[in-house]
Amino acid sequence: MPKGCRFVTRLKRHTPTQLVEERAVARDGNVTRDRIVMLPGRLQYQRRHRLGEKPVREVHVVIDTGKTLRLVTNDLTSPAEAIAELYKTRWDVELFFKWIKQTLKIRKFLGTSENAVCVQIAVALIAYR
Repeated sequence: MPKGCRFVTRLKRHTPTQLVEERAVARDGNVTRDRIVMLPGRLQYQRRHRLGEKPVREVHVVIDTGKTLRLVTNDLTSPAEAIAELYKTRWDVELFFKWIKQTLKIRKFLGTSENAVCVQIAVALIAYR
Protein backbone atom coordinates (compact mmCIF):
# COMPACT_ATOMS: atom_id res chain seq x y z
CA MET A 1 0.00 0.00 0.00
CA PRO A 2 1.45 3.41 -0.95
CA LYS A 3 2.55 5.63 1.90
CA GLY A 4 0.00 8.17 3.04
CA CYS A 5 -2.98 6.12 1.81
CA ARG A 6 -5.87 5.39 4.12
CA PHE A 7 -8.52 2.74 3.75
CA VAL A 8 -11.85 2.17 5.45
CA THR A 9 -13.79 -1.05 4.90
CA ARG A 10 -16.17 -3.34 6.74
CA LEU A 11 -15.27 -6.37 8.78
CA LYS A 12 -17.60 -9.32 8.80
CA ARG A 13 -19.50 -9.90 12.03
CA HIS A 14 -17.61 -13.07 12.93
CA THR A 15 -14.07 -11.90 12.03
CA PRO A 16 -11.88 -12.37 15.11
CA THR A 17 -9.53 -9.63 16.27
CA GLN A 18 -6.95 -9.36 19.02
CA LEU A 19 -7.44 -6.30 21.23
CA VAL A 20 -4.46 -3.98 21.66
CA GLU A 21 -6.12 -0.84 23.06
CA GLU A 22 -9.66 0.29 23.88
CA ARG A 23 -10.46 3.97 23.29
CA ALA A 24 -13.18 6.10 24.84
CA VAL A 25 -16.23 7.07 22.79
CA ALA A 26 -18.93 9.69 23.25
CA ARG A 27 -22.11 8.30 24.80
CA ASP A 28 -24.51 10.29 22.63
CA GLY A 29 -22.95 9.50 19.23
CA ASN A 30 -23.48 6.71 16.75
CA VAL A 31 -20.00 5.26 17.43
CA THR A 32 -20.27 2.54 20.08
CA ARG A 33 -16.69 1.21 20.14
CA ASP A 34 -13.27 2.46 19.10
CA ARG A 35 -10.42 -0.04 19.41
CA ILE A 36 -6.92 -0.72 18.16
CA VAL A 37 -6.71 -4.39 17.16
CA MET A 38 -4.56 -6.88 15.33
CA LEU A 39 -6.04 -9.00 12.56
CA PRO A 40 -5.35 -12.73 12.70
CA GLY A 41 -2.58 -14.11 10.49
CA ARG A 42 -5.07 -16.32 8.65
CA LEU A 43 -7.05 -13.29 7.52
CA GLN A 44 -3.90 -11.45 6.54
CA TYR A 45 -2.84 -14.36 4.34
CA GLN A 46 -6.23 -14.88 2.69
CA ARG A 47 -6.87 -11.23 1.92
CA ARG A 48 -3.28 -10.67 0.81
CA HIS A 49 -3.11 -7.30 2.50
CA ARG A 50 0.24 -5.77 3.26
CA LEU A 51 -0.39 -4.71 6.83
CA GLY A 52 1.74 -7.48 8.23
CA GLU A 53 2.02 -7.08 11.98
CA LYS A 54 0.73 -3.51 12.01
CA PRO A 55 -2.26 -2.68 14.21
CA VAL A 56 -5.50 -1.45 12.65
CA ARG A 57 -8.41 0.45 14.09
CA GLU A 58 -11.84 -1.11 14.54
CA VAL A 59 -14.80 1.27 14.89
CA HIS A 60 -18.33 0.04 15.60
CA VAL A 61 -20.99 2.36 14.16
CA VAL A 62 -24.78 2.19 14.48
CA ILE A 63 -26.39 3.28 11.20
CA ASP A 64 -29.87 4.75 10.61
CA THR A 65 -31.49 1.31 10.33
CA GLY A 66 -30.19 0.32 13.77
CA LYS A 67 -27.65 -2.14 12.38
CA THR A 68 -24.11 -2.06 13.77
CA LEU A 69 -21.25 -1.97 11.28
CA ARG A 70 -17.68 -3.02 12.13
CA LEU A 71 -15.34 -0.73 10.24
CA VAL A 72 -11.60 -1.28 10.00
CA THR A 73 -9.03 1.32 8.95
CA ASN A 74 -5.32 1.97 9.04
CA ASP A 75 -5.98 5.56 10.22
CA LEU A 76 -5.10 5.48 13.91
CA THR A 77 -5.28 9.24 14.56
CA SER A 78 -8.55 10.65 13.16
CA PRO A 79 -11.64 10.87 15.39
CA ALA A 80 -13.91 7.81 15.24
CA GLU A 81 -16.76 9.98 13.93
CA ALA A 82 -14.56 11.04 11.00
CA ILE A 83 -13.86 7.38 10.19
CA ALA A 84 -17.61 6.66 10.17
CA GLU A 85 -18.27 9.65 7.92
CA LEU A 86 -15.46 8.59 5.57
CA TYR A 87 -17.07 5.17 5.19
CA LYS A 88 -20.46 6.77 4.51
CA THR A 89 -18.87 8.98 1.84
CA ARG A 90 -17.11 5.95 0.35
CA TRP A 91 -20.45 4.18 0.11
CA ASP A 92 -21.97 7.15 -1.76
CA VAL A 93 -19.13 6.87 -4.30
CA GLU A 94 -19.83 3.14 -4.67
CA LEU A 95 -23.50 3.89 -5.38
CA PHE A 96 -22.50 6.50 -7.97
CA PHE A 97 -20.34 3.98 -9.83
CA LYS A 98 -23.13 1.41 -9.63
CA TRP A 99 -25.43 3.98 -11.28
CA ILE A 100 -22.84 4.64 -13.99
CA LYS A 101 -22.51 0.94 -14.73
CA GLN A 102 -26.24 0.26 -14.82
CA THR A 103 -27.57 3.42 -16.42
CA LEU A 104 -24.79 4.50 -18.76
CA LYS A 105 -23.79 0.92 -19.61
CA ILE A 106 -20.11 1.51 -18.86
CA ARG A 107 -18.72 -1.90 -17.96
CA LYS A 108 -15.11 -0.83 -17.49
CA PHE A 109 -13.06 2.31 -17.94
CA LEU A 110 -10.84 2.26 -21.00
CA GLY A 111 -8.24 4.66 -19.56
CA THR A 112 -6.79 5.17 -16.11
CA SER A 113 -6.16 8.91 -16.05
CA GLU A 114 -8.70 11.37 -14.67
CA ASN A 115 -9.14 12.91 -18.13
CA ALA A 116 -9.80 9.53 -19.78
CA VAL A 117 -12.47 8.64 -17.22
CA CYS A 118 -14.14 12.06 -17.53
CA VAL A 119 -14.21 11.84 -21.34
CA GLN A 120 -15.68 8.33 -21.26
CA ILE A 121 -18.41 9.41 -18.81
CA ALA A 122 -19.17 12.52 -20.92
CA VAL A 123 -19.51 10.43 -24.08
CA ALA A 124 -21.77 7.94 -22.28
CA LEU A 125 -23.95 10.81 -20.99
CA ILE A 126 -24.27 12.23 -24.52
CA ALA A 127 -25.20 8.80 -25.89
CA TYR A 128 -27.67 8.22 -23.04
CA ARG A 129 -29.57 11.42 -23.72
